[in-house]
Amino acid sequence: MKDLIINALKEAGVETDGLDDAQLLDKYNQLNAGEDEGSQVMQANELQDLFGNALKPLSDKLDAIELRVNASNEAELESLVEQVASSDNFPGLEDKEEIKKLGVNTLKRMCANLKSCSGLPFFANNQQQDQLSGPADMPE
Repeated sequence: MKDLIINALKEAGVETDGLDDAQLLDKYNQLNAGEDEGSQVMQANELQDLFGNALKPLSDKLDAIELRVNASNEAELESLVEQVASSDNFPGLEDKEEIKKLGVNTLKRMCANLKSCSGLPFFANNQQQDQLSGPADMPE
């Protein structure tokens, strides 16, 4: 066993002449500890590079999706802000920056209140003020 330790130390370039068994064993352990740490650092770097390269396309796609979602959300917010700001239903809300602070959900509810009911228009009959009548030609 001593011969294996001495040969390993000589291959690594460590001088072994004049060292007793305890010193040889200590040098051998230092040599192996240095190799283990170096190989662990090298393995960690290789793994980091490997995973970084493997996950790069996924990360790029995720970034692109986030950009599209954020742009879509921003466009929706701008549209809602414009509708509320141009409405006469909410006096005092002309400042677009203040309207943006309300949030998308609140602005959606406010815009829902701006929509008028859709259906058949009724016209007041000039001859009879108390009765309402629909259009004369109604589709079946």
